[in-house]
Amino acid sequence: MLRETPEIQLDLAVTGMHCDNAYGNTIHIIEQDNFNIIKVVDININTTSHTHILHSMSVCLNSFGDFFSNNTYDAVMVLGDRYEIFSVAIAASMHNIPLIHIHGGEKTLANYDEFIRHSITKMSKLHLTSTEEYKKRVIQLGEKPGSVFNIGSLGAENALSLHLPNKQELELKYGSLLKRYFVVVFHPETLSTQSVNDQIDELLSAISFFKNTHDFIFIGSNADTGSDIIQRKVKYFCKEYKFRYLISIRSGRLFGND
Repeated sequence: MLRETPEIQLDLAVTGMHCDNAYGNTIHIIEQDNFNIIKVVDININTTSHTHILHSMSVCLNSFGDFFSNNTYDAVMVLGDRYEIFSVAIAASMHNIPLIHIHGGEKTLANYDEFIRHSITKMSKLHLTSTEEYKKRVIQLGEKPGSVFNIGSLGAENALSLHLPNKQELELKYGSLLKRYFVVVFHPETLSTQSVNDQIDELLSAISFFKNTHDFIFIGSNADTGSDIIQRKVKYFCKEYKFRYLISIRSGRLFGND
């Protein structure tokens, strides 16, 4: 559609998990789609502490601050509530470049995504939400109703065309799933008073009660504070009980806190 609209010039700036080998270095997927990547910022993601997250944010803020001082745009479009996107939003706003925010108005309990998302909303001039409920919440935050549009969920749209391995494909690659299986995903609850160690230990302890009757397939967590702890413990748990650890999978049964 963009290629058929020559009056719109789209440049992509890529950062965060897209540039990290631990999360698939997915920038190559963007390159395969032949989009114009004008800026790449590797923020050296280190999720061991809040201090390291803040360092990644400062790297991102400084880099995009310099970039926007030398490159003018009619608008900058950002999606969601990631901390690196927060830095991009601040840099663009301080250079008086209008922000278009996708997926505002949503709720994330026990995570700093919540206040980051609403902060980006307050900096934005145009809001593209995924449901009517989220549209109403953006308006409740004080945004002009005429600047808020419900366009549906991009993730749901993408999921319709995304190929993920089904049970048969998994069995061909990793061996038979003889028992009923569940897919498990757990992200750090970054605003919880409970430590990440205790959070994941509690989950794995509960799962261990079913280790003889069910199979469990774990998928990776987001790059948030403490995700390195979760991934390390999950990989050890999978090795001990011969469960599987994958990036993503299609399943009818999923539990965790995603």
